[in-house]
Amino acid sequence: MVLGGSFIGMEVAATLQGRGVATSMVFSGGPQWEAFSRPPCPTFSNATTANGAEIFSRAASKELGSDGHVEHVVLETGRAAGPN
Repeated sequence: MVLGGSFIGMEVAATLQGRGVATSMVFSGGPQWEAFSRPPCPTFSNATTANGAEIFSRAASKELGSDGHVEHVVLETGRAAGPN
């Protein structure tokens, strides 16, 4: 689970995916790198999802679900995001 869709968040997600870790990204902004590219470029999101990650953009986290370590994030919508 990566909280944030910035450059560093995308790098962390790519590294985790490269190690075979199921990855989800949650961030409050719009498309990844929206602040850096106008109009937003789907290349980053496409590359991330092509490798199996789930992306939850324009989403806010409400709570972290854990049992000693974070297992999932509950979004404000009530949906649980993560590999569970």
